[in-house]
Amino acid sequence: MRLFPILLLLSCGAVKETDSDPGPSGADSAAPDTAPIGTPEPVDADGDGFAEAEDCDDLDPAIHPDASEVCDGVDNDCDGAVDDLDDSLDPETQTTWYADADGDGWGNETYSQTTCTAPDGHVAGDAAGFDCDDDDPDTYPTAPETDCSDPHDYNCDGSVGYRDMDGDGFAACEDCNDMDAAIHPGAAEICDYVDNNCDASVDDEDDGLDPATRSTFYVDADGDGFGDEALPVERCFEDEGAVSGDAGFDCDDDDETINPDAIEVCDELDNDCDGNVDDDDDDRVASTIFYIDHDGDGHGSTDYLTTACGVPAGYTTSSDDCDDLSAAVYPGADERCDGLDNNCDGDIDGSDSVDMPLWYLDSDGDGFGVSGLSTASCTPVGGYSASSGDCDDTSEDVSPDADEICDGIDNDCNTLVDDGAAAGMTTWYLDADDDGHGDAAVSVESCDPVDGHVVFGDDCDDARADTFPGADELCDAIDNDCDGSLDDGLSLVTHYIDMDGDGYGTEEETIEACASPEGFADLSGDCHDGSSMSYPDAEENCFDTLDNDCDGDIDCADMDGCKAIEPSCWECGDGIVDPSEGCDDGNTVSGDGCSATCESEIDVSGLDTSWSYEGRQVYVWKSVSSAGLSDYTSFCESKGLNWFTPDSAADAQNTIDTLADRDGTHTWIITKNNTTMGGPATWGGYTVTVNDPSCVDGSSSGFSGIRRWACSMCDPEIHGHTRCWDSSHSYDWLVCEE
Repeated sequence: MRLFPILLLLSCGAVKETDSDPGPSGADSAAPDTAPIGTPEPVDADGDGFAEAEDCDDLDPAIHPDASEVCDGVDNDCDGAVDDLDDSLDPETQTTWYADADGDGWGNETYSQTTCTAPDGHVAGDAAGFDCDDDDPDTYPTAPETDCSDPHDYNCDGSVGYRDMDGDGFAACEDCNDMDAAIHPGAAEICDYVDNNCDASVDDEDDGLDPATRSTFYVDADGDGFGDEALPVERCFEDEGAVSGDAGFDCDDDDETINPDAIEVCDELDNDCDGNVDDDDDDRVASTIFYIDHDGDGHGSTDYLTTACGVPAGYTTSSDDCDDLSAAVYPGADERCDGLDNNCDGDIDGSDSVDMPLWYLDSDGDGFGVSGLSTASCTPVGGYSASSGDCDDTSEDVSPDADEICDGIDNDCNTLVDDGAAAGMTTWYLDADDDGHGDAAVSVESCDPVDGHVVFGDDCDDARADTFPGADELCDAIDNDCDGSLDDGLSLVTHYIDMDGDGYGTEEETIEACASPEGFADLSGDCHDGSSMSYPDAEENCFDTLDNDCDGDIDCADMDGCKAIEPSCWECGDGIVDPSEGCDDGNTVSGDGCSATCESEIDVSGLDTSWSYEGRQVYVWKSVSSAGLSDYTSFCESKGLNWFTPDSAADAQNTIDTLADRDGTHTWIITKNNTTMGGPATWGGYTVTVNDPSCVDGSSSGFSGIRRWACSMCDPEIHGHTRCWDSSHSYDWLVCEE
């Protein structure tokens, strides 16, 4: 064995000397306990306790000045030295490397070094062992030993030769394949193209072949690749003269042209061994061409053709059809009027058509001709029609399709005149009472008058001659004039049930009659028909708890009957202005326009009049004849009031009528409201009545005006002042409300 010199490897890294442990920060002196005020906090991106300024990799928490140096190609402890060059390297992370002088990949256990990376000419140790001859590259623990005559220990197992690589009990020098434990002398021979027992014979040539490994093949006498199923043989593999049955079997092994892959031909033989003779196979060779016959008329076309031993379904031997999609078209067919060349002679609907219709002379062009004057043609003929039966070919209004009308002519050619439901027929109504008006329920249709019938079917009682539309109404409880009302126009009035006999009834029961029946009254509106003390217009008894005058108010609540005249009923704060009160706004609070003692708190200087209506207090001032409309922009507001705004048509109309009465008919009402010019007049959205619709004007300067005059005398909007009629008199009113 050759000896190698011992190589002494010295570390090239410098030894670093330090006086003392610099601490986690690596600084030479201790850092102050507290950073100066205003100094930003140090950055420690990887959170390893070392700031960016002292950490050589602030993105990896495993790298910092206090880390252990390991073999990984990285400066783990930030001292500037890496792996073997760092004297603080953890030796547990180093690897032992062994010298490999012959370069066979196996080291010499005698010579080794422990470092992070492999030195040149060194390899790592292997569990299989070490090189027993590091000068011979053919010698190493897994080297083969095949030559039984060579005494060298190539595989370093301590023995010479006779190595058994596959462990089958036979040395490589006697095993014909020492890499496969299934191959060795004495092994069972099987069908696998291999000399399993090392006797130099393979498969069927070996007398020791295991018959169970053979397969069944079939004799192929004609050599067409298909065997005879009746002649099986056992062999390892397919060879000439015997084939597998995977592709099928030969039905005639004496004829190489007959087999499952052969082409079927018309020879009355089963060429392709499918059990059918001369069958319709895609690759069959046939001697006859057949043509597709789509319409089944016995004549085909050359669009699609096929060959077969016999006529296939849907085919024919003829290819002369000029339209193979119509069974009515083929050579020799009857020509017909159908827009087709039925007999394939090139002429469509020719004169030889067997079904040409007749066309009839139609002189008047009404679509019907004369039966005796006709001609045959597949297509329409000018001046002729397809229909006959015209009974008057000189009139287009007479034909079998014409409507019968009341004109004394047989319009529809049915030999009858003005028959059936002739157009223009009159409805005649039965007039049983001969009053000139008939019964709408009994009528007949006729072109001519019918005895006992009339044209009016509006009689409401055809049994009475005095009852018909327009008859004089009689007081007989009968609708003589057929207007739906009894005894109307004869002072017929409604009478109301009057249970208490006070002359006023209720609408619970009414009757229409010429005279008032007993127990009924001509007047309604009784609010308590069980007491003769209560009825409209009765005097209110202020202390009987009854609504005597039926105005909806009882005793002291009755303004006209009690409240206005009975001091004991007067009460401040009830919302009703009593004779002793200047106002009553429904409460006894001072400062809201009406004091706690019901005295008015508003500015009523210049007040011309005021009144209460529908629960509202209205105030009216006379306008100044010299003032313009714009002078009154805030007039009502200055009085502590609002401009009058009607809340109903009656409210608006009452104001117009009240003020008109004060000036006769000459009235101009100024309010901050909307009015409509022209008639009918509207005020605040409600329709009101004036003498003349033309007396209604629009607004001016935000105001509205409604004139109620016999005629128009001036227009303040045009003249710019409120004076009307003359320069010294004003008919204008300013209307305010609480």
